[in-house]
Amino acid sequence: MYARALLILLALQISGSTSRSDETAAQRPSLVGKVTDPDGNPLPGVRVDISTAAPKVGRGIFCPSCYLDCGKWSKTDDAGQFKLEKLDVKLKFRLVIAAPGRKTQQTELIEPSETPVNIVLHPLADDIDPKRVISGVVKNEQGIPVAGAFVEPYGAKTGVKRWWGQVDGVEPTVTDEKGRFAMLLPADFLALDIEVTGNGFSGLQVILLEPGAAAVDLEVKEGARVTGHLVHRGQSVANMTIAVVQLNRSAGDGIFIAAVSAVTDNEGAFEFRNLPPAQQYCIYSVVGDAKRTASDHILTVKKFKVPESGMTRDVGSLEVSDPISIRGHVERIDRKPLPENLTLSLGREPAWDLIEIPVAGDGSFEAAGLPPETYEIRVGSRDLVIAADNLKYQMLSESSFGVHATSSVEDLIIPVKGK
Repeated sequence: MYARALLILLALQISGSTSRSDETAAQRPSLVGKVTDPDGNPLPGVRVDISTAAPKVGRGIFCPSCYLDCGKWSKTDDAGQFKLEKLDVKLKFRLVIAAPGRKTQQTELIEPSETPVNIVLHPLADDIDPKRVISGVVKNEQGIPVAGAFVEPYGAKTGVKRWWGQVDGVEPTVTDEKGRFAMLLPADFLALDIEVTGNGFSGLQVILLEPGAAAVDLEVKEGARVTGHLVHRGQSVANMTIAVVQLNRSAGDGIFIAAVSAVTDNEGAFEFRNLPPAQQYCIYSVVGDAKRTASDHILTVKKFKVPESGMTRDVGSLEVSDPISIRGHVERIDRKPLPENLTLSLGREPAWDLIEIPVAGDGSFEAAGLPPETYEIRVGSRDLVIAADNLKYQMLSESSFGVHATSSVEDLIIPVKGK
C-alpha cells in the first residue's frame, strides 16, 4: 500500500492552467480530447501536460521541451474533456496524462488538427512491490515544492547492462502540488537515470536512483539569463531568430537542452532565460530550421560563458553579417549517374544546426543564407565516397571535407565515386 500511495501522488495537482508563453497571435489552434477509464467512463480532474513539441515539417533542432507551448497544462472536466489553447500552428505536441490511482501515460506527437484525441488511463495494480519504486520531491532553490515538473527516464541499469537513451517499461510523470513523484520500475532494473524539467527552471539530471530507497530531495535551479542586442552597421536588427546551445554536450556535465531559440524585438534586443548555469555557450543564427524567420542578415557563431543560477549576463551588441551562398556540382568521376534524392549536409561545429541541401539530377546544388564560417560538407550516400585525389579541400573522412567560406563560393566541384 505504501508503494501505491507513492504512485497516486502523481496527479494530486492544483487545478487550472499555466503557460510560459506571452501569446500574441489571435488565431492559434487548440488541442482537445477526452480521458476515460478502460470501460469508457469519463475521468474528471486528470492533469494533462504538454511535455515536448516538434515541428510538423522537417527535423527538430531546438530543445523538445523548450518551445513556448511546453509547460501548458489543463485538467479534465466532469465529462473527462480537456482543452489546451492557443498553440503554435507549426508544431505538434506530446502529452503526459496523470491521475490518482492510474498509470501515467505519455502520448505520441499529436497535431492539434487531428484532435479530439481519446486517451484511456488504466488503474494501477494493488500489489505493487515498494522495492520496485523510486520516489522523490522536487523543490526550487528557495525550498518551495515545484508542481508540474516533468520527470522522465533517460538511462537505466540492470544486472546485465547499463545504457543511456530510450528506457522501455518506465513511464514519465509529473510532480504533484507538493513536488512529489514516484515511478515504477521493471523487476530487473537496479537503478534509473532521470531528467527533471519544469516551467521556469533550467532542469536537472540525476543518475542511478535505486528502487526501494528513501525518497530523494531534488533541487531544480532557475538557471541563468542572457541578454543582448543585434546590430548591423549601427542599426538595430528586429525580428531576427537566433539560438544558443551549450558547448559541452556530455551528459556527465549536467543537463543538455539542445538549442534554445529567441527572436529579437523591435529594438533588436533578445533574451534567453533558464539556461543551465555556469557553462560555456555559443550564440548563432540557425540555418537549418524550417521555422526560421526571413532575414537579410546572419549571426556567425560567438562563444561566451553564462553566470551562476539567478544571475544575468549581457553579451552587448553583436554585429550581424550579410549571408553568403555555396553553389556547385557533385560529379562522379566514373561517369555513372548520381543516386536519386542525393543530399549534402553542412556541419557548423559548435553550432547545433541541421543544414541539408538537395542535389539536383544534374548534380547541381545551392545553399543560400549561410553565415561566413567553416563548414564540414558531407555527401549523404552510403554508396559514394569523395574522390580525394580530385578534391582541393582538406578531407575529414571518406565522405566529408572542410571548407572555410568567408565569402560566397560559386563553383564548388565535389568529385565522388562508388565504393
